[in-house]
Amino acid sequence: MTLKRLFYRLVSTTPTRELQWNVEDFELGKKWAKSLPHPYIESSDLWEFLKNKDSVEILEHLNEKIRSLDNLK
Repeated sequence: MTLKRLFYRLVSTTPTRELQWNVEDFELGKKWAKSLPHPYIESSDLWEFLKNKDSVEILEHLNEKIRSLDNLK
């Protein structure tokens, strides 16, 4: 894990509900994505994977992650 991801893991919170279509939720999702690992590159974070996508796709991907966390509880 990189120091950047470790820092974001310490300062960001994991969303407890699905993210809505507003600036606050998008910023929360962005910080949370920076704390998660990239799906293919070990030294990168999830935000690097998502940042070139449309914002709707980003929120949908993050909401899928949140739903999968809810299923694990």
